[in-house]
Amino acid sequence: MKSKSSNEWNPTLYDKKVSFVSKYGEDLLSKDYKNVIAQLFEIGFNGEIDNDDYVHALYLTDLMFQNTSRSLRMVMGSYGKEFLGDLHNSFMLALERIHRNHGFAHLAFLTQDSLSPLQKLQEQFRGTLKIFICSLTRNVVLNHIIICDNRMLRKEKPHPTVFDGMPVEDIKASVFLSNRSASEVAAETFDVMWHSLSRKTKESKAHQ
Repeated sequence: MKSKSSNEWNPTLYDKKVSFVSKYGEDLLSKDYKNVIAQLFEIGFNGEIDNDDYVHALYLTDLMFQNTSRSLRMVMGSYGKEFLGDLHNSFMLALERIHRNHGFAHLAFLTQDSLSPLQKLQEQFRGTLKIFICSLTRNVVLNHIIICDNRMLRKEKPHPTVFDGMPVEDIKASVFLSNRSASEVAAETFDVMWHSLSRKTKESKAHQ
C-alpha cells in the first residue's frame, strides 16, 4: 500500500480494524486479492507473500488460524492482545482443534501490560495453551512471529510499538502459507527461547 500525502486521508490501525471486523470490507481487500490468496493456499504455494499493512496481516493470519489444528507458536508485542481480539473467532476455533488433537499453543508476549482475558483461557485449554509475559533486554530486537502446524509462517519486520493511530503501512511482514522448511527453522528458534523462558520461570518460582 502506498503512503498518502499529508492532505489525504491516512488510514490508521483503528480505521482499518473497523472495516475488517465488518467482514473484510471490499474497500480494503478486493475480491481479486482474496481469490489469489485462496488459490495460492489451495495449490500449496511455498513462496513468500508480502504483508504490507495491518488489514492484510489480519486477513492472512485469519486464514492461517482457520487451517491450524495441531500447533501454534507466537511471539507478539504489546498490541498482541488486540490483534488476537480482532481474530477472536478463528483464534478460538484453532485452540479448540489443537486441544482436541492433544497439540499445543505457546504464546509469548513482549509486554508488561495485563493479559488477563487471554491468561484465563489457559484454564479453558489446560494442557494445551501456555502464555508467557516477558520483557527484552534493552537493544535486543526479537521479531514478532506466528507459526502454525509447522507449515504456515508469518514473520514481522521490526517496527515501532503499535498504537491505534499508527499508519498501517508501518507494519510489514513475510508470510508463507505452505513452507514446512522455513516454518521448522523458525520453530526451532522459537523452541529454544520457549525452553529458556520455562526454565527461568521455574527457577523464579523455586526462589519465591
